[in-house]
Amino acid sequence: MKRIDQICGLAVICVESGANIGKVTQVILDAQSKKAAGLRISPKSPIGSARYIALTDVEIIGDVSVLVKPGAASKPVDRNQRRSNGTMVLGEKVYLTDGSGIGWFTNALIDEASGNIHSLEVSEGYFDDFLKGRRWINEFSCGDSGITALQNGRGQ
Repeated sequence: MKRIDQICGLAVICVESGANIGKVTQVILDAQSKKAAGLRISPKSPIGSARYIALTDVEIIGDVSVLVKPGAASKPVDRNQRRSNGTMVLGEKVYLTDGSGIGWFTNALIDEASGNIHSLEVSEGYFDDFLKGRRWINEFSCGDSGITALQNGRGQ
């Protein structure tokens, strides 16, 4: 299992040629399937544009790099990709089932082999993070209004 912040910043390498394609800048999470859908990468050269790699085109997510199939980075990133198309966005508000807000989605723990989201990290703010630590939510659902935690993440 890896956290999103452990994947972001990794070099993206083509399995066949060994070429460095770029660097992971974002892990795209699908709210409906509760899985990682793919990776957004920044190009190695300053001239290129950001690219999207589907998780099905990823061979291995390692500790120092991500190995991808040849031609995986050919799809440009959809700049309008937001919550409306089922993508979970860092910083999104997290609510309890009674509608009260508990914080903001700041990270996720995902299984790098299957892409399944194991749990979400929720921040209540700097002061509460320092005093109590961040919450980890294992059971959640996603809707148009945001992320709903089905448990409060504090030992329940």
